[in-house]
Amino acid sequence: MVRQRLVHNRPAGDTVTTNPSQILAETTAVFLDFDGPVTHLFADGRNQAIADRMRSRLEQHQQPANGEAATTADPLAVLRWAYDHCTPDAAADAEQTCIDGEVQAAGDSDPAPGSTVFIRACRASGRPLIIVSNNSADAIHAYLERLKLSDQVDAVVGRVRGDPYLMKPNRHLIDQALQLIGSEPSTVAFIGDSVSDVEVGELTGLRTIGYAKRPDRRRELGQAGAQALTTTIGTLADSISEFLNRQGDNDSA
Repeated sequence: MVRQRLVHNRPAGDTVTTNPSQILAETTAVFLDFDGPVTHLFADGRNQAIADRMRSRLEQHQQPANGEAATTADPLAVLRWAYDHCTPDAAADAEQTCIDGEVQAAGDSDPAPGSTVFIRACRASGRPLIIVSNNSADAIHAYLERLKLSDQVDAVVGRVRGDPYLMKPNRHLIDQALQLIGSEPSTVAFIGDSVSDVEVGELTGLRTIGYAKRPDRRRELGQAGAQALTTTIGTLADSISEFLNRQGDNDSA
């Protein structure tokens, strides 16, 4: 299966002019990436540890990783390599190791600043919120249950077991989420922190808000086509709260 990629020709100095609050004002639903905007799942070397365990499992199948997959700290890169180069049993074993590591990481990963408030604000405003992630749905559910947020999220659309090439920037996960809420893409704000998030948002017609804590990531997401950028999820929660306050004022007028 060919992984979908978009080619962008924005100049290096291109700037993003749309305000995130404007996108939230013009949309009625939210899709939210998980690792980054919700929690730092792979912080403190967890990504390296999971990738190493996956490589160990492949070695037990006498199918050691090679090339970039032999050294990368990205478990999802190892996963793609395994399904491309290993037997189905070995690849499935590596994926289960990845899932186990993700679930374990979700057991103590810290919330991204403002993310819990934002999730609750979306629920209070009546906006459908779906977490759409390349991570395992098992890990996402474990995190939400630990933080008592399961009832604040309408659905979780995670990585498809057995086919890593359906991960973003492939449109499969986004299409699934759109079907769940029955909305037009232009009515959905998608918040993500990776180029693949912006790419799939542009591909499917979502309104994209890039979450960029570092200047280099801000440039990357802007050049990839993000319609707006934010350095903290907390400011998005403030925007939702402002909308609620205005609605309350209008209702009482």
